[in-house]
Amino acid sequence: MCCWKNGGCHCGTNTKELPPLGLSTTPLHPVVPVCSHPEKQCALVVGGMSLRKGGASSSSSPELHLVTIRFSHFNEQARWALDRFRVPYTEEPYVPILHMLPVRLATARWGKHVGKPDAVSSAHSTPLLMTPDGPIQDSRDIGEYVSKVYGNGSLYPCEETRKLVDEFHDRLGPQTRRAAYFFVLQEKDLFLRLAKINIPTLQYFVVCATWPIIRAGIANGLGVAQDRAMRCMERVRDIFEEVSQRLSDGRPYLMGNQFTAADIAFCCMGAPALLPQPEEGYGGRLPSIQDLRATKNGARFADFVEQLRATPAGKYALRMFAQERGTRVIPCRPLIVPSTPAAKL
Repeated sequence: MCCWKNGGCHCGTNTKELPPLGLSTTPLHPVVPVCSHPEKQCALVVGGMSLRKGGASSSSSPELHLVTIRFSHFNEQARWALDRFRVPYTEEPYVPILHMLPVRLATARWGKHVGKPDAVSSAHSTPLLMTPDGPIQDSRDIGEYVSKVYGNGSLYPCEETRKLVDEFHDRLGPQTRRAAYFFVLQEKDLFLRLAKINIPTLQYFVVCATWPIIRAGIANGLGVAQDRAMRCMERVRDIFEEVSQRLSDGRPYLMGNQFTAADIAFCCMGAPALLPQPEEGYGGRLPSIQDLRATKNGARFADFVEQLRATPAGKYALRMFAQERGTRVIPCRPLIVPSTPAAKL
């Protein structure tokens, strides 16, 4: 039976005792200033070492290249694994729809298409990690690769952890995504501001020019509609209640005393319903609760987010971002939404 129901790791793996709550077995990255120039956002800081796309780092150029939709929670799952073990990599960020051709081109030279179309993603989905041995697509596969190659398998101490990661990936991730997009896609100014902060300037101009196409593509591709969004919100509440119950015995992490990929999976898959900000540890810029309240249609989702943040599961996820995520360079210019619909960018 999955450890999700039993409340811990029961596979016989000897998981070592961790330091007291708030400390990690893997030292987190030093706090570094965040960059305010999105056009330079192929740069990031890993373990205090600055890396830039196409250029050399302070030691050597990274071998890994990550193609992302920067604010995506699935992509954050991959970034968290890489950042946790201070793996040097460059990030190539996009917004939805515009990511599809780069993903196709990035995998074409390997003579194979690595995407795994399923109920959660398409064959053109991000994240896509380009390694010396070939491309890896799917946030779970990237996490396992990073854990095995750079972390001695520490994020996956047992098979039960993998089952729990899959459960959050399949049950929670699509629900939070659909609900969040339903509200954000109603607000053109909000979406364009998110794009301006998360992607390079040239790409931002493309987004502005093709907004109707991008909006329709996202809505149709993800099945974004009001009735479905409302159902998704209720399912998210149910999953948060399950996680709250799991944590009710006082355990610091989902698997007990060890931080694992299951913690990363829940925090990331729940992020669109919690809206953690960069200063709270998230590796991209999501709209804030205040941003939503400044829009015409965002108050309902803002209320929903505040309620989830107040639950034991929500507080735990925010604590994980604060204590276990680390700090990286991301677009960080303040996201200011006009108070009146008529205001311009």
